[in-house]
Amino acid sequence: MEEIILTGPLKKWGPFEILPCPLCGNRDIYFGQLPPEFFIKCIPCGLIVKQDRRDKVVGIWDQRVDKKSEEKKTSE
Repeated sequence: MEEIILTGPLKKWGPFEILPCPLCGNRDIYFGQLPPEFFIKCIPCGLIVKQDRRDKVVGIWDQRVDKKSEEKKTSE
C-alpha cells in the first residue's frame, strides 16, 4: 500500500471545508489517505481522526461543542 498525503495548511479538501484543529486551533494539519482509511492530523498537538470515508473524517474533525449550551448544562 502506498501512502498518499496532501499537506496543509489547507482550508478545503475537495468539496469539504476544513476548520482549524478542534483541540488546539492550529491550521498546520495534514490530510490524506492510507487505504482503506482517510485521515486528518494536526502537526502541533498530534490529534488524528481516521475514518473509512472522506466526508466522515471531515465531519468528525469539524465538529465543535457550542460553548453556550455547555455552560448552560454545567450551571444547571
